[in-house]
Amino acid sequence: MNNQLDNIKEKLEKLRQLDMNLEVFGSETHKYILNPIVSIDTIKQFEVKHEITLPHEYVTFLTTLGNGGAGPFYGLEPLENAVLDDLDYKHKDSLLNPSKPFPHSDAWNMEFEPTVSEDENQEENDRQYEEFTNLYFDREQINGVIAICKY
Repeated sequence: MNNQLDNIKEKLEKLRQLDMNLEVFGSETHKYILNPIVSIDTIKQFEVKHEITLPHEYVTFLTTLGNGGAGPFYGLEPLENAVLDDLDYKHKDSLLNPSKPFPHSDAWNMEFEPTVSEDENQEENDRQYEEFTNLYFDREQINGVIAICKY
């Protein structure tokens, strides 16, 4: 694992050197810098509070390299954001439940398939679409996970 962590450090340094003007999407946000590490006590408190055990590799990353920061797009989220259900609009009262079983075992991405066309019955089409989006974006669809980045 330490070899992987060393590789990550080296790659971040290379990226900092190659993109000094921060032109790569999201780099203006994280600037190729990781946040300060977290303590193992903080991780244990998180695990107890959410009734989970985080993967060893993730814990090692958090305690050795950083608690979020540089990463894909806008970067990695800090541990304290890992249970938020919407990383664009962070509300501390809108949480996932990572201790629940994840509901999907196969690739999952619902598609809206109305039983009426918009031309036939706009009102019914709208009702079905609202029902679809309520189910699709229901927090229950993503319980059992932790969020480590937006994309």
